[in-house]
Amino acid sequence: MNKTKFLLAIFFLLVLFNRADSAEKITSTMLQRGGFLSSNDALNTGIIVKGADDKTIFNKGDVVFVLFRDVTAKIGDRFNVFRVVDEIKHPVTDKKAGVIIDILGSLEVIEIRRDAAVGRINKTYKEINVGDRLKSFEPPITEVEIKKAGKIVYGVVITGLEKRVDSAKGDIVYIDKGKKHGIDAGNVLSVFRPRKDASHPVTEKDVPLPEKEIGRVIIINAQDDTSSAIITQSIESIVAGDWVMTAE
Repeated sequence: MNKTKFLLAIFFLLVLFNRADSAEKITSTMLQRGGFLSSNDALNTGIIVKGADDKTIFNKGDVVFVLFRDVTAKIGDRFNVFRVVDEIKHPVTDKKAGVIIDILGSLEVIEIRRDAAVGRINKTYKEINVGDRLKSFEPPITEVEIKKAGKIVYGVVITGLEKRVDSAKGDIVYIDKGKKHGIDAGNVLSVFRPRKDASHPVTEKDVPLPEKEIGRVIIINAQDDTSSAIITQSIESIVAGDWVMTAE
């Protein structure tokens, strides 16, 4: 390879590297505790039964006793700590949509005893209590790369984080579409709300009006049937029952 070809090869490699590195991303501390909707309890691997110093509310550094279910834990294993907030019904169909899994933090197993394990809380997003549960560890989401959805998908906002009624920019909401429907982390969705019909000025018949776009969300965690998303734009509060559609 002569010098000119070598320099051209280096140039094109730098261009490709810069393109890959310049992909638009979103970062927010809220991404780490977005949680998700779950349709089953299979993720429950253990439970916090007591604090080492009789505390019932724990923060980073506190030591707790843990009972595991169908899991053989080892020293050094890490687990996410979560709380089941409530069972949620779909705002349109009124069918069960799942339970909110609120991620509270994580712990590391530091000792194994005959009847219980000992863990140390090493991360908290919210106070952790006796009775909170454990699931297999997944690293916290710190950033999401924006990417276009492969197809048009329509869905509905089910609820907000911690069952928040009114959600705005920076808040987390859950929608009723997931990987099975073509939704993935990084997809941008527009949020719409129907307008009331207008009355025709002459005939007085109802005239349907187009929906009003009230915000945008970005998917941060896509499950099979549902997804969690962070609101990046909102001109009105976003509530359960608002419609979403993958954006161009």
